[in-house]
Amino acid sequence: YFRESATGIQDARRILYTWGSEDYPVEKRDMPKAHSAVMRPQLLQVNRSKNVRIEGIELKDSPFWTCHLFMSENVVVRGLRTNCYGFNNDGLDIEMTQNVLVEDCVIRAGDDGLVFKAGRNRDAWRVSRPTENVIVRNVRIEDAVSLAALGSELSGGIRNVWIHDCKVGEVSRVFYVKTNHRRGG
Repeated sequence: YFRESATGIQDARRILYTWGSEDYPVEKRDMPKAHSAVMRPQLLQVNRSKNVRIEGIELKDSPFWTCHLFMSENVVVRGLRTNCYGFNNDGLDIEMTQNVLVEDCVIRAGDDGLVFKAGRNRDAWRVSRPTENVIVRNVRIEDAVSLAALGSELSGGIRNVWIHDCKVGEVSRVFYVKTNHRRGG
C-alpha cells in the first residue's frame, strides 16, 4: 500500500484520459514511455478471453482491483475468496464482459464487492461492448463499501444482471450506481 500522491499517478492519469478523449491510437499508448508514474496493477486480469473458469482460489493484498474480467465471455467464477483492503480494492470487477456466472464466493474488499463496468467514454463508445447476462448467486460480501456497484465506467452499457441469495456483512450500500460524467455516467 502506498499513497498515490507520491507516485505521480495523477499526472499519468491525465495523460490516459487525454488519450481516450482524443482518440489517440491504442497501439501508440505506451504509458512507461509517456510518464514515469508507478501504476498500480490489478492482481488478476482476464483480458479478451473465452470459456474461462476461475475456481477455488484466494486472492490477497491486491495493489488495485483484485479480479478484473475484461472484454471476455462465457466466464464462471466459483469459490473465489478475496481479502484485499487497499485503496480501490474492489473484489470482482466485470467490465465489457458477457455470459458470466459468479457463485459461492466470499469477498472482503477495501472498496466495492462486485462491480459492473462498461468502459469509459470514447474508447467504450468505439468498441460498443456492454456488460451483459451476468448471474450472481450465493455470494457473501463480508466487508466492502457496497455489495454491488454499477460504474463508474458505464459507456458501453450494462444489462441483464441478476443478483440473488447473497449475504451481506459490513457494507455501506447494498446497491450503488456511480455516474461519474468523466467516465460515461
